Amino acid sequence: MHKITKELFIEIMAKYITLAKKWKGELVALNKVKDESDEIVISNIKDIDYLKIKNGNMIEVTIYVDDEDELFEGFVIVKECNTEEMKKKILSKMPK
Repeated sequence: MHKITKELFIEIMAKYITLAKKWKGELVALNKVKDESDEIVISNIKDIDYLKIKNGNMIEVTIYVDDEDELFEGFVIVKECNTEEMKKKILSKMPK
């Protein structure tokens, strides 16, 4: 579970959107404040607004390819973090 700012989350999600498209998959995000049924399919950066992100929210992000869970990551939104360090850590684990 990575503790990151909302701004960094949006930046990371842009990379995940690109990866999902490259894999011909679907990027799904779940804000754990809400019910499980409130999964949001993210196909462009504007779709993130539907998550209604606030500080303290836990968000799970999954890329599905052919109904298989190919990538899963969890984030907690915080007010402050070491942005460059967290960005490097998250992106280094991201498949190419």
